[in-house]
Amino acid sequence: MTTVHLSHPESNKPESLAAWLIAMLFNPLTLPPVLYALLAFQAGADSVEITHIAITAIVLHLVLPLSYLLVLKKAGRIQSIEARDRSKRSGPLLVGALYLIAAIPIMWYQAQASETVVTGFAIVTAANALIIALITRRFKISMHVASTSGFLAVVITSAQLSGAMLWGGWTLVAGSLLLIPAVIWARIRNDAHSKKEVYAGLIYGLVALHLELVGLQALGMFF
Repeated sequence: MTTVHLSHPESNKPESLAAWLIAMLFNPLTLPPVLYALLAFQAGADSVEITHIAITAIVLHLVLPLSYLLVLKKAGRIQSIEARDRSKRSGPLLVGALYLIAAIPIMWYQAQASETVVTGFAIVTAANALIIALITRRFKISMHVASTSGFLAVVITSAQLSGAMLWGGWTLVAGSLLLIPAVIWARIRNDAHSKKEVYAGLIYGLVALHLELVGLQALGMFF
């Protein structure tokens, strides 16, 4: 029987282990469910609605994509769940984008008080997954860095558009400002990305998420 490991540090050095742990905890699969819950709370959803939205987001953003990556790894089509080889990266990213497109009506169905905000964010996440999948056909971009910088962009932009900070307030901003350089260091330290690739992810996350949310609000689909 073949054993499939999620991933592993490339050495037992403390720095490599720390970089691996950062990448496993803060990535494009784990951060979106947190934002869904925060946005739903900000939009006035009760605890039951927030729970349903969070669980649905975890299944669609984490469980299903991770399961697909594990299947690919077991089949030998990728070396790790990070799919570091750009030539083998576009396919999994496109499948992930399809998952997120399918998530839009599901998230809309789960939301009630937070329907507009949650649906808008579902559209944004699906659009960015598709855009990054297309970019990856030509250039490898760090999705870990894009997701962490995008997290910061959502926190700040939603505060600007709604007139109030998300739950956690400036602690979220401070945490994000500490997390972004940590993720950048981790991706470079374990040779997952070059400096150019992590900085491309940084700029994409900050700029794209801000512009997309502002555009959604102009269309009446966000705060």
